[in-house]
Amino acid sequence: MKKLYILLFCIAATFYQCTNPLEGVDITVNSSTSTHFGMIEISDTTQQDLSQEQISVEIIGEGAEYLYNEAGDKNFTPSNGMLSFVVDPDYTFAAPLEFTVMVRGDNYIEQQIPVTLTESDTLSYTRIELDRLDNVTQGEEVDEDNFDLSSGRFSSTATFSTQRTYWNNSSLSAEVSIPASSGFTDFYGNNIDASGLRMGLGAFDYESYSWNGYSYRMYIPALIRNTQGNLQNDRGIYMCQFLYFYMYAYTSSYQRVYQTSSSFTVRTDINPNTVNQLTGNRIQAGDQIFVYRMSNNNNYYDWYVRETEEAATVQEDGDGSLYISFETKNASYFWIGYDMQVCRSYQAQTTPKTYTSSYSNYTYVYYPWVRNEDFGSIKFSIDKTYNDAVLAGVRVLITFPDGTKQRVYDYYGMRLYDGLNIRPWYSLGNSSMTVEIYDRFDASKVYYTSNAFDLCNGDVTLNVDEILSKLPDYKTVTIDYTGRCGDTVIRPTVPLYVEYDVSNSFYWWSRYQYYYVRNGKVTLYYMEIGKTYKFHTVYNGKWYTEDVTITSELMKDDDYEIPQRLCDLL
Repeated sequence: MKKLYILLFCIAATFYQCTNPLEGVDITVNSSTSTHFGMIEISDTTQQDLSQEQISVEIIGEGAEYLYNEAGDKNFTPSNGMLSFVVDPDYTFAAPLEFTVMVRGDNYIEQQIPVTLTESDTLSYTRIELDRLDNVTQGEEVDEDNFDLSSGRFSSTATFSTQRTYWNNSSLSAEVSIPASSGFTDFYGNNIDASGLRMGLGAFDYESYSWNGYSYRMYIPALIRNTQGNLQNDRGIYMCQFLYFYMYAYTSSYQRVYQTSSSFTVRTDINPNTVNQLTGNRIQAGDQIFVYRMSNNNNYYDWYVRETEEAATVQEDGDGSLYISFETKNASYFWIGYDMQVCRSYQAQTTPKTYTSSYSNYTYVYYPWVRNEDFGSIKFSIDKTYNDAVLAGVRVLITFPDGTKQRVYDYYGMRLYDGLNIRPWYSLGNSSMTVEIYDRFDASKVYYTSNAFDLCNGDVTLNVDEILSKLPDYKTVTIDYTGRCGDTVIRPTVPLYVEYDVSNSFYWWSRYQYYYVRNGKVTLYYMEIGKTYKFHTVYNGKWYTEDVTITSELMKDDDYEIPQRLCDLL
């Protein structure tokens, strides 16, 4: 344990020597003056490890100016998929602090997640799940090919296709045809006079997808712009299919193509088991289905909005298979399906604001988020008294009419107590939601399943007394270390991640429990006496690790003398 304290002290000493705009907010010799801390976990929707991925994070919006990392600057770099922040102590919380976390990765679809902090949110936690592009194509690479251009044009119509076969032997093919007359433009609408073009195309059939028994059909963008040009903040996309199409033009180097000057044709198969959400019947020739794409409005990428293309009519091929074709000028992600009414805990306003990053110099558009006061919370009622170290996995599911389920919320290490409440991102209404409580280290072991409910019109309360006695009885452990350099007291304040054995869990990220050491003191839950755990902390994007053996429920040393060589750092 003293090794860990030396580690925390070294970080504290480093902070103390740095001059930054958050002087006194980060770890100081005496204490942290900030009272509000936050942790952000970034994970892969299919549980792949992000430690080797190039993931970038930017915090934008009006509240971003009040946030700093542990080093007191604006460099929010995730380490092992995790990062933390502190709130400037000068922020009074006269109004909630609102900002947006933008996450990008070379192999992932970008995500923007709104966060609202109130004065009571002294330690906030946000988890952001990323959709990996090669997983979108059932674990296979997007097909790519190179094409020659003459004066920036094809010599004839260019056709490019991809085909996938899935685990249940269903297949999906998609094809793009670009006319010879078409030119290509960059992010800002400038023409690209290229000598070559590289195209990539991936296709994914959600009717054939299931991961550990769960579908992934509902996709909830912030806003959908309908064909009349109106923005809607109460709609979600029921996905039947997903296409990913990109182009890179070669001049002196490769440059991303965002649009073409002439419309091109996209054709894709439609799974005959697809249910037409307008009729409730299996889809057939003559039915309509809708195409949604990323927005590229007013010469900047509008990441929040999904544009509705014209409806596509399902057609029957000569062999009896079904397909659609549609025209577009956009190299983009395409979601194919139906929009559905949803209610959300936060709604994006339909009047945009712009924000220019002082670091990347990019200009982004964003839509401020407003809390939906009509949307309810899931509240837990517990009458009996149990060890407050009781933790379990809690997931919130929606069930579609065909019986398939999708996770709306899933947290592997929830501390259960009377008054605990969960506010998921959205609900479909129609009593389609349920809650499951499961073993945090074995997600297939379910202790409790609630009756169906929805949150569109208010709260729901669940009494879970009956299952608490089934959960393991772990201990709550308090660690309190105070170091000294002569008369100087050292009490660090840092994020802390405790690692657990998750060999029987299919959620790889469940190996971590997140805490914040405040002024040298932290209370840990779900601990076993005599067991050794790996303790991790992050400073300025760097990951530090130490083995710590839990010896008792109170581990305290209030007079530990720091080695002189470390005191000399101050």
